[in-house]
Amino acid sequence: MVLAATSAAVALLCAGQAAAQDRWTGWGADVFVGNSTEASSSDDGYFTDIEPTGSVYGLGASYRFPLGHLVVGVEASATMGSIKDSDTLVTCTVRDCGYNEQVTYTVNSSYSGRFGVSVGHEFGPVLVSALAGIEVRDRGIYTEVESDDPDSEDYFYDQTWIAAGPYFGVRAEYALTDRISIGGEWTRSDVVQSTIEFDGDESYEDSAEFNQARISLRLRF
Repeated sequence: MVLAATSAAVALLCAGQAAAQDRWTGWGADVFVGNSTEASSSDDGYFTDIEPTGSVYGLGASYRFPLGHLVVGVEASATMGSIKDSDTLVTCTVRDCGYNEQVTYTVNSSYSGRFGVSVGHEFGPVLVSALAGIEVRDRGIYTEVESDDPDSEDYFYDQTWIAAGPYFGVRAEYALTDRISIGGEWTRSDVVQSTIEFDGDESYEDSAEFNQARISLRLRF
């Protein structure tokens, strides 16, 4: 009798755990919105005072499977948005050069893609996961030079490139139903491009740290 009751309790517990994990496992897609802030820098110090920020949105897809008491996932996402900021430097004054000149730098990023993994643990209807992977994103610098030097003209130039690096973060999701969940996450990515030319002949290593917070709605298929 005792053995039968114990066996029944274990079976019931395992069935409950399997049913609970079912709400998270399998294929899924999500939509998200959020905000991203960037800390830009270069080895020559051009952009250390620029911190672009902006709203982002995008789509994601994932496949999750149970591994013991954990829920492991493979996921990818595409993000769009306008993340930018500007800084103006006075490069000449009438006192020093005989004329006034200033340079305005605008650093921006418009899209990014991620491929990574998640490892989570369920706490009732809540799934808490650690995130890690690789991020690839565009980076751009728009430079405008304004001068009242009679021997020169105002000019501008635009540079864009692709940078990549690792990201990591944390996510918490709440299951509204067995197929629909809402979530919030924070991630940080560090992207680097080491062969950028500045002003035609100077090269520097560009690096940026992106902190991104977003909320999402996920549908499990």
